[in-house]
Amino acid sequence: MADLVTLVGLEPSMSCFDSMRSWLVLLTFCLNSAFNAFVCMNFSAVSSLTASVLDVGEAEVAFLYSGMLLMVSFGMPVGLVVALRCEWVGLGLSVALSVVLTWTRWIGVMRRNYQLCLVSAVIAGASAALFITLPAQLSQQRFPSGKWSLTTSVAIQANYLGWMLGCALVPQLVLDSHGMEQFLFGQACFSLLIVVCFLLFYRSAPPQLALQGVTERLQRTNSFLSHESNVPSLADSSRNRDRNSLETASGQRVDAMDSAAAAEENLQRAAGSGTHGGSADFWMFVSTLRDCPAFSIEMLAYGVLGGVGFAVPACNDAILERRGYSASDASWFDIVFIAAGVVSGLLLGSRCNDPTKYRQVLLALFSICAVALTFLALQVETSPHHAARHIVTLTKVAVLQFASGATCIGFVGLGIEAGALYPAGGTYVCFLVEFLVQVVGAALTQLGSKPGGFIFMAAAAWLALLLLLLAGVSKLRAPRCRIQAESRHSSQS
Repeated sequence: MADLVTLVGLEPSMSCFDSMRSWLVLLTFCLNSAFNAFVCMNFSAVSSLTASVLDVGEAEVAFLYSGMLLMVSFGMPVGLVVALRCEWVGLGLSVALSVVLTWTRWIGVMRRNYQLCLVSAVIAGASAALFITLPAQLSQQRFPSGKWSLTTSVAIQANYLGWMLGCALVPQLVLDSHGMEQFLFGQACFSLLIVVCFLLFYRSAPPQLALQGVTERLQRTNSFLSHESNVPSLADSSRNRDRNSLETASGQRVDAMDSAAAAEENLQRAAGSGTHGGSADFWMFVSTLRDCPAFSIEMLAYGVLGGVGFAVPACNDAILERRGYSASDASWFDIVFIAAGVVSGLLLGSRCNDPTKYRQVLLALFSICAVALTFLALQVETSPHHAARHIVTLTKVAVLQFASGATCIGFVGLGIEAGALYPAGGTYVCFLVEFLVQVVGAALTQLGSKPGGFIFMAAAAWLALLLLLLAGVSKLRAPRCRIQAESRHSSQS
């Protein structure tokens, strides 16, 4: 791989210009992602006021959020295809939909029209579906491999940051119907800033960086799989398939060096075939799911624990108010839970850059989360109602919420990078994990709203830990993968 990089004229490190441009693209993505999550909290954070303003019941207000989630789940396959085929179209369309939804929402509230507000919620879901699979792709195409865990975590945690800000700021800024109208108008104006940022800062990944990302990803995959006794053919297949595609796309490399235009065209073709997920990448992903049980089980483990991180803030009010805590307490616990996850995710991304350590760190995080949620369930379910308002009780619950959020939200970026070590492609891994998070999170939200909700959360966390441990065992017991033979058949045909 290193020889191929040299032949096509790649430099081993990024220029200052490329580095700054890559960070500006990531900033644009994070701004849009955080804004989308913030917008989704417009109504659910002030549900009683929303019901009064729109003259509907609490169930209709809740469906404004549920409808958005349904649209995300149904729209994710479309978002995946767009992200793989034309990244700028996906992100640009997401930004444009953010503008449309905020102005539609403002008009809906001004006219007291619930249907328009519901349409805005559906548009918000469509906007999210278009960018939710992009974090790993943005990282691997624009940054050196040593920064992938950080940049992927930054992109993931931006959405949680927007969620946290929505929980914290909306109840403070929206106090009556007039305040809601002013707030939504200001929010709609702010959406125009995101359009400006996209137009100014977004650029497609330079071919040199994209191709360098391909080689570094393959080197990581090969190094990871070389230690797994069950899948040596996966490493060889991934390496040979992408080497062949890159060499074919680069065709006549020596002659092309005589012409700058020809060299640039070859680089673009190589980067496109190696990073944008053609049919070969899709079948490699499918084959990895089929032939490597460890990969499938790990993805399920990440989806389950990520779903816990999604469900706990959604259920805190229902669980805690039933046990004697106030709505204000639940709101602050939501903020503590999400903020801990954001900070933890950024710290993990900046400090954990060695792929050989990913598994140990993830096992530690999953274990801490399962224990913390178990103690949280015991604390909430066994303490008497009259003790809920005591400072000692509130402190215990806050500490346990902090530990739970720091682990079940903080791990997501690292988990996606760990999954991308398999020959499945970062974009496909991101899609699968986020899709499972949506599905599991929705199911846990329904279960968690019942009495004993934290017990369901703790059980799900223990299940996720068990699955992660099982994935480690299955690596030694999995049948030899058949991807190499299929890859040869594909290349011959």
